[in-house]
Amino acid sequence: MATTGTINGTILAIYIGGTKIDKQLSASFSFSHEPRESITKDDGGWGTKRPGKKSWEASGDAETAFDATEGYDELSTALINGTALTLLFSTEVSGDTTFTGTAYITKFDVEAGVEEDSKISYAFAGSGVPTKGTAS
Repeated sequence: MATTGTINGTILAIYIGGTKIDKQLSASFSFSHEPRESITKDDGGWGTKRPGKKSWEASGDAETAFDATEGYDELSTALINGTALTLLFSTEVSGDTTFTGTAYITKFDVEAGVEEDSKISYAFAGSGVPTKGTAS
């Protein structure tokens, strides 16, 4: 049964190839649209917006764990090698909306403070149209 009411952010996560990034602290998914402007001599100086470039991206943070199934080693290797990844943004609750698409990792940062849990931050740039689906 699909989630009702406000979604608890704890259940939304980023998955790579069907495996959730381990020890996630945050996850985000966003769409962008850059309308193009059209103006002619007949428009009286008023520009008209038309559909333009669309894009999507995802990002998140996680605790650093060398033994993660999907985490530090896999994300850093994908960035170094320029590997295309299949991303899924989902709650995994049956009936909830999901987004899936091909993306490249564009950022991989490691933060390691004294006597603090080490964290990684990562960002992905989508390639092509993401698919909107439903978790089963």
